[in-house]
Amino acid sequence: MLHHTLQYLAVRVANGLLAVGTLSVFTHVLTTEQFGRYSLGLATANVIASIGFQWIAIAANRFHAGNDGDTRGLRRELRRLWLIAAAIIAALGATAAGLTSWSRADVSGATITLVTLAAIAMGLFNLQLQLVNAAGKPLQYGKLTVSRAALLLGLGYVLTHQGGAHDAVLFALGASALVATTSFGTTFLAVSGWSSDPEIRRKLVRFGMPLALVYAATMTIDMADRLLLGAIHGSAAVAGYSAAYDLAQQSLGALLNVFMLAGFPQVVAAWERNGAQGARLAFQPMINGVLLVGGAATSLFVGCATEVSHLIFSDHIAGQAKLVLPWIAAATAIGGLRNYLFDIALQLEHRTNSQFTITLVMAATNILFGVLLIPEYEARGAAWSAFGALTLGAACTAWTTRHLGFWKKLPVELVKIIACACVSIAGGEYVTGQWTLQPLNSVLALIVKGSMVMMLFAALALLLNAANARRSITLLIRRVSP
Repeated sequence: MLHHTLQYLAVRVANGLLAVGTLSVFTHVLTTEQFGRYSLGLATANVIASIGFQWIAIAANRFHAGNDGDTRGLRRELRRLWLIAAAIIAALGATAAGLTSWSRADVSGATITLVTLAAIAMGLFNLQLQLVNAAGKPLQYGKLTVSRAALLLGLGYVLTHQGGAHDAVLFALGASALVATTSFGTTFLAVSGWSSDPEIRRKLVRFGMPLALVYAATMTIDMADRLLLGAIHGSAAVAGYSAAYDLAQQSLGALLNVFMLAGFPQVVAAWERNGAQGARLAFQPMINGVLLVGGAATSLFVGCATEVSHLIFSDHIAGQAKLVLPWIAAATAIGGLRNYLFDIALQLEHRTNSQFTITLVMAATNILFGVLLIPEYEARGAAWSAFGALTLGAACTAWTTRHLGFWKKLPVELVKIIACACVSIAGGEYVTGQWTLQPLNSVLALIVKGSMVMMLFAALALLLNAANARRSITLLIRRVSP
């Protein structure tokens, strides 16, 4: 697993740098209002893609990873399901665009069309990613993701400088996903023949359809706060919050996702061969990695929220972003525990109905908190709502899967990681507070303070052996040594 983890880590680092660069460029070339509108369009496209297509992608990974034989029948059924979902979404999008032209809505029919096309392209792209991951091909995964991120940045920048605004960036969003997929993927579309396999289709639908409801509720958690912010305080109020949220997801969330990419196929294979006992052993490196990386990265974002925001975002967005980034980073880390550890246990047992129930409770909690907090506290209220909902969901999912024995040592290790994070943040703040960092430029200030936080976290993690840090460091050194 370590070999694949390092490869996926390299890919995620490249994607993370491109994503951060994209956020920085877009917040500078778009006005606050335009970036807010783009964020709302992106949020809507993500909602559509997740509800319409993500269940097909996760089902593909689940059954491909446990299938060592001919996968042509599986890919034919995936193609059939994807085409049906794409046709339905295209029809709904065309209807919505047509109705908008007859109304006085604040959104144009062109924007709705671009969001619909972007959602379909992202659905195709994400399905290809799952198939590549299930086949254990991190380099091809890298080609897909890096080419998409680079094209989004380049095309979006060019179009905005040609006079385009948020619609131009939404066009770049869909075009980049489509070009990357057609250049480096489409294996499930290219499979020969159209013969059907009802048994495979039933497996995919039975496993995946509850996940469509799960992702609908998940998107409510991820996007309801932005939509409420926009509805109550206007599009400009969404800009800083959305920028901070996307930064945390594209960096911290992407780092945690590395362990899912590298470990999930192996955990599924171990479960199929040896049941819970085999999966328990395969899970341990994922648990340690998520805890260590999540704790370290969260410490950096919380401790250096001001420096990170002013370095990456434009001045008119950084002021709001730095207020919510600590809460969003903590929420992202907790969401990573749930998504990349606890939810996997439910999927192994095919308990997607339980996953939906828990996610629905989270969504309801997030909306309730949002309605109560956002009118008065604006972006901070949205961040608090997300943090509370994700914490509740992680606790419920861990409790629901406790019988498998995956999480026996997790509470103690989690306490150690939280202690390391709190001490490193406080220590970094105290030590750097004795110096005058204000005259330093943003890059140097971030390097000084961030290095202090990371060194303190690493020293404490090794001292406490949090998440088996000593063994993890030893294995990593052995792996990279000549």
